[in-house]
Order: sequence, then C-alpha cells, then structure tokens
Amino acid sequence: MISSFKFESYTIDKFSFDVMPTIGRDVLTQKDFRADNWEFMLGFRPPQYLQSRKTYLGGVELKMRVLNKKSDNPEEELVKLHAGIVGAFKVDKEGLTEEQEQSLVKNQIPAILMPFLRAAVMSFLASSGFGSVVLPLINVHEIAKHKLTNVDVELLD
Repeated sequence: MISSFKFESYTIDKFSFDVMPTIGRDVLTQKDFRADNWEFMLGFRPPQYLQSRKTYLGGVELKMRVLNKKSDNPEEELVKLHAGIVGAFKVDKEGLTEEQEQSLVKNQIPAILMPFLRAAVMSFLASSGFGSVVLPLINVHEIAKHKLTNVDVELLD
C-alpha cells in the first residue's frame, strides 16, 4: 500500500545559540548545564500550500534556555538556543476527504519533523561541550492537534 502523504525534504532553517559571555571560561566545570536545568518551549508554524508545486510546507520551532539560578534576576539566561525546521510534503488528494487531508497536514507534519530537529539540537549541544542534553520525548501529534486545530492553511503562488 502506498501512502497518500509523502515526505519530500526538510531544512533546518533557523539556528541561533547564545552563551552569557562571562561563563565561557566556566563551562567545563559549570554544573548548571545538566540536562534537567534546561527549559523547553515548542511552537508550530502555520502550514502553507504551494499551489504551483502542489506541496505543503510546515515547521516546528524549538526554544531552549538555562536560567542563572545564582542571579538576582530570575530571567537571566546563561544559555539560549532557538532552532527551527521546515519540511515539504506532497499529498495525493485522491481518496482523501478534506478533513483527512487537513489532519495530515496539521498533525503529521510537526510529528514527522520533530525527530530531525531534536537530533540536530542534541548533536550541536554535545559538539559544543555541553554534554548529553537529551530533549524529552514529546507527543508532538497531540500538541499539534490542539494548537493547530483552528489554524488555516495559507495558500501561496
């Protein structure tokens, strides 16, 4: 059986990483960078449809940070990271209702893209000297179902 929903490609299209300048010399001994000290915020980009290519685009945004627990300012960030991914998908409309197609586009795109973004971020942090920061497993499908329910697909071209 061939799926009506085809994953074409993805790109990590956003990546910023900032470390508080004064901690650079302390990173190797700093215990504040343990995995459980990271805060995570997940967001979803509204889906788009490129009419000329018959392709859907969707994306996920991930923001992470470690707060300075020793500071008088509770929002002072020791480290912050913002990453985003966009993916292209084709849908064979034959045999699908509009409701099924919308569900695939809004719920499956973020769920398919998240493991790629998660792997890129974890690899970057490990390669940057922050050790094994394991992002928690998240039921992206369920979150997307709630956050994107009333979001319309934007038509382009």
